[in-house]
Amino acid sequence: MEKAIIIGVNNDRPVEEYNEELCELMSLCEACEINVIDTITQNLTSFNPQTYIGTGKLEEIAELVEELKLDVLIFNDELKPLQINNIKEVVNCEIYDRTYVILEIFRRRAHTKEAILQVEIATLKYRLPQLVGMHSNLSRQRGGDAGYAHTRGSGETKLELDKRMIYDRIATAKKELDELTCLRQQQRTKRKKQQMKIVSLVGYTNSGKSSTLNACLKHSVAVKKEVFEKDMLFATLETSTRLIKTSHNLQFLLTDTVGFISKLPHQLIEAFKSTLEEITESDLIVHIVDSANPNFE
Repeated sequence: MEKAIIIGVNNDRPVEEYNEELCELMSLCEACEINVIDTITQNLTSFNPQTYIGTGKLEEIAELVEELKLDVLIFNDELKPLQINNIKEVVNCEIYDRTYVILEIFRRRAHTKEAILQVEIATLKYRLPQLVGMHSNLSRQRGGDAGYAHTRGSGETKLELDKRMIYDRIATAKKELDELTCLRQQQRTKRKKQQMKIVSLVGYTNSGKSSTLNACLKHSVAVKKEVFEKDMLFATLETSTRLIKTSHNLQFLLTDTVGFISKLPHQLIEAFKSTLEEITESDLIVHIVDSANPNFE
């Protein structure tokens, strides 16, 4: 298990709100099997565009990395490629940001073909801007680069080649995803023709949506097929719909959806658009809230 500390910048936000964000990130790290031993906060009016935190604070953290033998530093916000490169020049460990951790959880939790494609697209879009930093000292590719010579244009740099390969893979994955989206749309159209009412459960990840659906199933006289539920973040990455039929012959479809989280990466929102569209087709949306959370209001 990787040993890490979390680093955050508080831009004059309420302390309770900021601490809730850090606790959330700690839970995300736990889901990725990362052992967070401490958190460090710097109060700044704005992020340092070069290093995210102040350079003096970064030097202190570099010493802490050596002293505690840390494997990774985890930053509470998405870092820019320049910031990652500058931080790596000072500290001797891996650098993760919040977006990376969330994407890694989604990668581990994705099981259906649709979810796997959605996560892959989001991850590739996240990696694209970082290529510039990775290839800051580019040299021209030689003709002896095995395997890629036939795909390369004249004088194409390694950066250009890598970007083109990622764009090509995104296009292919999107095409495959569009085919699955069409199937999903056909299913929705079929439900509308049957005039079946649709109820969607929405809410924060791990707030109890899947548990609520399974509880409703226990009172249903229709065939019962429970959905997976577990006390962890993002146990559900794809929508699950079940027929609920009461003893009074009231029938409706109940849908479990992907959970919310603070600072959900825009790459994931875009990639999971087709899945989130399930919510917009609902006749009723039920917001599930975990009342055990001290900040549930």
